[in-house]
This record gives sequence, structure tokens and C-alpha cells, in this order.
Amino acid sequence: ASGGWRVSDWDLRLYFPRLEPAQVAALGEVEIAINPWNRATLAVLLFSWASHVDRLATEAAATEADLGPFVWNEFDYYAALGIRTSLQRALDAAPIATRQVGQECVHVVDERFTAMTVPDEQGLVLKLAASLHETVSDGWWWRRLPRTGPVRTDFDVLACD
Repeated sequence: ASGGWRVSDWDLRLYFPRLEPAQVAALGEVEIAINPWNRATLAVLLFSWASHVDRLATEAAATEADLGPFVWNEFDYYAALGIRTSLQRALDAAPIATRQVGQECVHVVDERFTAMTVPDEQGLVLKLAASLHETVSDGWWWRRLPRTGPVRTDFDVLACD
């Protein structure tokens, strides 16, 4: 992939152990522009979404004593949602067989994400996007907030402003 973003077969299989080598190779062949300077493959985006959801879930489940000094905040969450949007674009650009494999992988991660989040009834994520002068996709993930954890605390503070 251009832009220096790579993911090894081993790393991808940490999250998606049922992938066959040919499937991993096919996921690595689908590439989209992330911005004018960087490109990423479907494999990289799958790994990135899975690892972001993993960290968000880990921090949400941790006690305050278990959290280190570098916890993620609302901007990290926003970035994760941007990754999910890019992932959807890559899925849409993939050949049918590769798209089906990718969608099976995404479904697993999306289920975990949905389980750790709740509907964003106040539209706090969209308000954050507006404050950054950005528009977001119509993806359902932009309308969810973490159920608990430090990112949720940050959004709760934003709700009071």
C-alpha cells in the first residue's frame, strides 16, 4: 500500500483467524485513497478498525486504576469512526468475492462495536464533527457513543457545554 501502511498476514489473522492466505492476499489488493496523500488497502483498514475497537473496548472495561496516562479521548473515537467510513468505501470498491470476505470480517468487529456502544441520541459525535468543520458519512457508526469509559466521559462533558 502507498503511504507506508502495511499489515502482516499474522497481524490480520489475530483478529480474523479463519482467513485463508488467498483471502488475505485479495484483501491486500483492494486499495483506496484515504486523503490526497495516503492510500490504504482493505486489509489495513480491517486491521485498523478491529484494533481501534479492541482498544476502545479495553479502555471502556478498565477501572480507573487500570488505565494508564494515555487513554483515548473523543478525538481518537472520531478517528476510529473515520477509519470505519474508509473501510466501507474500500468494501464498496472491492470485487464481489473479496467484498463478501471483508464484510464477514467487518460484521464481527461491528458486532463488538455495537455491543460496547449506545445510540447517540443527543448527536454529540455529529456536533464534534461540526466543530471540526467536517461532514461525516451517513454510516450508522457515526450515531453511536461508547456505553462507558473515558471516551464516554469526554462526550458527557461535551454534552454539558
